Amino acid sequence: MRVVGFGDFQGLKGPVHQERRNLQIAKMKKIFPNFKESDIMSENNCFRAMSPDDMPLIGQLKGHPGVFINTGQGGKGLTNGLGCGDLLAKIISNDMLSPTEEKAKTYCDPIRFGV
Repeated sequence: MRVVGFGDFQGLKGPVHQERRNLQIAKMKKIFPNFKESDIMSENNCFRAMSPDDMPLIGQLKGHPGVFINTGQGGKGLTNGLGCGDLLAKIISNDMLSPTEEKAKTYCDPIRFGV
């Protein structure tokens, strides 16, 4: 089983925050009464790709015809992934976009960061 937790701006070399770790362990014990700390095999920090404005980057890369990205989801990748993938597929295939999709395309265009 993999348990994920919190987002901290500290990089890969930062320590695991003990108070956050303890909160996760308490939640695990509540959900899984047989869970023991000795069951933990490893702990680590990792990066989640996210943009400075917390909006994903979806679309073609400036200056790179035929190169498209869908990144920067941060902690919302599982929630937004299907919709963002659908939007990217429509962008790539030049499908007609609904007004809502057109707005999302504008908000998520990588050009807003010069990429």
